[in-house]
Amino acid sequence: MAVYDHLKIHQEHRLWDSDLQMWSHDLKAWEDEVERLDEMLDYISNRVQGHRQQVMDHLKTLIVHRDKINKHEAEIKYVIEGSNLNSELLKSHIQEAKRHDEQQKQHEVLKQRHHHIFLLVSGLNSSLTKVFDQ
Repeated sequence: MAVYDHLKIHQEHRLWDSDLQMWSHDLKAWEDEVERLDEMLDYISNRVQGHRQQVMDHLKTLIVHRDKINKHEAEIKYVIEGSNLNSELLKSHIQEAKRHDEQQKQHEVLKQRHHHIFLLVSGLNSSLTKVFDQ
């Protein structure tokens, strides 16, 4: 046990006061940073909700596209059975092929974006879980 005198006690109290001031400053800074973290997480949440809406819109578009393809296929079968492939049906087929190519491109863009977002948010979640569980 250390030998205490008046001077040593006073010095320790000054050190403790200095520590408390530093800790208080840290806590104020952390409070501001937590506020920013809340804003960042709100932003991320809003962006993820926007991504969810894009996925749902894409799903609706694909359902409409599938229905058009099924209708087009039925028209083609009808014409093939009658062996009368006219130019209007050929134009319709070319338009469907272009629409399908565009849907495929949009799907690939959304798929890549989705995988990227999922990996980033999953990694963040995993890292934060490890930090919070310490």
